[in-house]
Formats: sequence, structure tokens, C-alpha cells
Amino acid sequence: MRSDATPVIKQEKRLVRKQNAGRGAFMSRVVEEYQKGLHRFIYAKVKCQDVAAEITQETFLRIMRLDRPEELEYPQAYLYRVAHNLVIDKQRRDNLKVIDGSVDLDVEACEGTEASPEECLDYKQTHEDFLRAFEELPLRPRQVFYLRRYENLKVSQIAEKLGISTRMVHKHMTNSLAHLELKLKPKDQMRGGGQ
Repeated sequence: MRSDATPVIKQEKRLVRKQNAGRGAFMSRVVEEYQKGLHRFIYAKVKCQDVAAEITQETFLRIMRLDRPEELEYPQAYLYRVAHNLVIDKQRRDNLKVIDGSVDLDVEACEGTEASPEECLDYKQTHEDFLRAFEELPLRPRQVFYLRRYENLKVSQIAEKLGISTRMVHKHMTNSLAHLELKLKPKDQMRGGGQ
């Protein structure tokens, strides 16, 4: 029985080697043909050589993980689609820095100060109102406000990090401040009272 099985195993091994050789040749051609253009495409989106190189490598790894990459009808389109998706995933991960009520934004606790209990209560209420108003902001203005006020990034750094123009950074910051100012006005001023 072994003698019958041995030729089949040898034939399967030859087919696997042939397939792997075909796969290797295919991957070599794909990398040689598309690597530079793919890297430029990714770099244009992420504006960082290291990140672009990392995403380019991951893109080729994704195609290699396919069962039969050499049978792809349009490998270039597949590569660019994968690269585009990886860039979006990276940007989403980078932009997930969202503040919630459990994060203390440069807020010193009233404890240990000479503030009265009423002042502490008022301070805590104002802080809660701020967090609520902040969370009402759309994602991009919220990110711009956070990066500017709490990470002290320059406008140009924020623009580069978020992939937007400096003009848009200014616009988002202005809108954020207007929203927060409106939401945090003392209630008697909002009703037309006050001075």
C-alpha cells in the first residue's frame, strides 16, 4: 500500500513546489511593478515616510495571505484598495482619542484648596457642563480643540496630524469655541437676564 501512496505524495509535493514557485514569481513581479507607485499613493495620504513604508509592507503581506494571489484578475486594483483601507484604518485609530467624562482635563480637584463647598459644587457642575458641551461637538472640531488646548500642538501640526488645511483647523477651532461659549453661558444670560 505504501508503494501506491508514495508516487501520489511525490506528485503533490511537486505541485505544491510548482505552485509556490508560481506564487513567488508572481509576488516578485507584483512588488517590482507596483511598490514605488503604491508607496507614493500611501505617502500622499499619510504624509509620513515611515507610516507609508509600514502600510506598503502590510499591503503586500495581505496579498500574500490570499490562497491564490496569482489568480487575481486585477492585482493593482486589489493592492490600491487594500492600501486605501489600511490608511483609513490607521487614521481611524489615530483619531480615536475622544474624551469622555472619566478623563480629567487639567482640572484640579477642589480638595485641599480653600474653596467653599458651594464653590466646589459650582466648579464641578461647570466642569460637567463643559464635558457635556464638548461631547456634543462633531468629531473633527472636538479633535482640533483637544489637540490645540490640551496637547498644545501648533495649528500646522494639527493640520498635518489630521490631514486637513490650516484654514480648516482655524474654522473648527472657531466653531468649537463658539459652541462651548454658547453652552457654558450662565443661564440668566441665556434667558436675556443679567446686566
